[in-house]
Amino acid sequence: MPIRRFGFAFLLLGVVNLAFAQNARITEQEISPGITYLHKSVPEIPWSVHLLRIDRHHSDLQIVTTLPGGKYIGLTRLSDQVQFIPEHLGKVIGGINGDFFKWQIGPYQGDPHGMHIMDGELVSAPNRFAPGQNIRDAAAFWIDKDNQPRITFVSSQFQITWPDKSTTPVGLNEERSDEGLVLYTHFAGLTTRTTNGVELVLEKKDRSTQLRVGEESNMRIREIRGPNTPLNKESIILSVGPEAMAQLPKLKPGMMLKVSTATTPDLGNPSIAVGGGPVLVQDKKVARIAKDQERHPRAALGWNEKYYFFVAVDGRCPGISDGMTYRELAREMASWKCVEAMNIDGGASAMIWIEGKIMNIPSEHRERPNANSLFVVRRPESQQAIGTGKRSK
Repeated sequence: MPIRRFGFAFLLLGVVNLAFAQNARITEQEISPGITYLHKSVPEIPWSVHLLRIDRHHSDLQIVTTLPGGKYIGLTRLSDQVQFIPEHLGKVIGGINGDFFKWQIGPYQGDPHGMHIMDGELVSAPNRFAPGQNIRDAAAFWIDKDNQPRITFVSSQFQITWPDKSTTPVGLNEERSDEGLVLYTHFAGLTTRTTNGVELVLEKKDRSTQLRVGEESNMRIREIRGPNTPLNKESIILSVGPEAMAQLPKLKPGMMLKVSTATTPDLGNPSIAVGGGPVLVQDKKVARIAKDQERHPRAALGWNEKYYFFVAVDGRCPGISDGMTYRELAREMASWKCVEAMNIDGGASAMIWIEGKIMNIPSEHRERPNANSLFVVRRPESQQAIGTGKRSK
């Protein structure tokens, strides 16, 4: 009986919140053709919601992802990441923070928790999950080869196939354990920053140095060396922990390996991707969220047939906004007719930037550095756009 009363209380709370939401005050301002800023206020709760709405029918608008400094994994404020977006992509108009990340000070601080793809190139791998393991929080947003947005749960199948046909799972640009293997590219920094183990300097058969998701590449071992190998744009380094080394076949320079960056599901060849979770809306319906949380500042992204939505919910602001639970955020995204929507890093990270200004109220009353972001840029109309491919009028 207590459980039923508890469940009824949450149901009643949802009904009350819905009633208050129907009395919401919404203001909107066109920032640029196809891009609108909206602010939604529900004083009775209270809630303060900030939205950047992007018209998908404008072919001169493109969504890009960023890295701190534009080069390496790390942490930088959202407003600082703008300056590292290449000028040839066009004018940067607005953006939102991205994935959860490693916050602890030390090597690999700022490593995104999930997948990150920037301009088609892998920066960070999705998480790896065993069959049957709960992956509801391990989602990703990407734009596929047909320029259509997607959100689903993604699991890494990255692996190395050795000359004897045995295989070993491998990570990407992350802290390596004594038992693990990690691939490092130039996005990891100036060196691999390892302190033990063995590192293989690899060379792709086609001589390219980019790693893209969903590929299987033949690579030659050019050199075998110790830890902390220098990195540059020509580098692909396979770092092997000391305990893992004992489980591998005998290796020597000149040997060929296969490196697979497969995922479940297969993503094709996306131009951008960021991780997050949980999924909030699927197929126009509020998704099942197994474990809800207390109200906090939140951030999310979603879309429908006409618009993309970048959303930040203020929180920890007494009298202004209490923040939302995951379920409340899911209902909020559904109220904007989202077909799909995903939670991204919230709390003090939740931020929306528009033309030089942070629009929401950061819960720490200052910009918190974050690991990656999504921005919308306006580029020349002669370039093909994301979304529908129609030209703006």
